[in-house]
Amino acid sequence: NDKIDGHLDAAKWPMPLLFRFGVSRDYTFSNIHRITLSGDANHPNNNVEYINAGLEYSYNDLISLRIGHSDLFMKDAEQGLCYGAGINYRIPRGPRVRFDYVLRSFGVFKTISGFSIDITF
Repeated sequence: NDKIDGHLDAAKWPMPLLFRFGVSRDYTFSNIHRITLSGDANHPNNNVEYINAGLEYSYNDLISLRIGHSDLFMKDAEQGLCYGAGINYRIPRGPRVRFDYVLRSFGVFKTISGFSIDITF
C-alpha cells in the first residue's frame, strides 16, 4: 500500500549473542539405574544472566523421569519448573522409537504441555 509510510531501521541494535557454558554428569548405580544431573549458565548480550538446571532418572534406558527449572535467577522469568517422562524402546529387528512428554509452568499461560516422537532407523 503506497499510502502507508513504513521504515525499518535495524542498524541501531547489535545482533543478539549468547554465551552458554554447560556441564552434565551421569551417575550409574547399576546396569539399569542412571541419574543425570545437568546445568548451564547463560550470558546473553541483550538480557540478564540466568541458569538452567535439570535431573533425569533412567531405568534400563527404557523409562525416564525428568525434572528441571529454566531461567533461574532471572527477574520476571516466565518459565519455571518442568516435569517430564519418556519411553525409549527398540522394536525387535526394527527401529528405535522414543516418546517424550513434558509439563511446564509458563507464566501467563499457567501450565503447558508438549510431546515428541522420535523414530530412529
